[in-house]
Amino acid sequence: MLASGGVTNPLDVMKLLRLGAHGVGISGYFLKARHLETDAMFDEVELFLEDLRKLMVPIGASDLTKIA
Repeated sequence: MLASGGVTNPLDVMKLLRLGAHGVGISGYFLKARHLETDAMFDEVELFLEDLRKLMVPIGASDLTKIA
């Protein structure tokens, strides 16, 4: 199952993966940031991934496949 629509932050990604999604569409999050300069956009992607990694720590998930 793929989940998409209304995903606005890394916590939404975690929730959907825990609920059984095998993939999560997050393009809307980045489309809203399309006004940023290239370097700032890369920084935004890195922050998103960093926040996602931080959310994985409390549940002991070493990678995204271990969340579900």
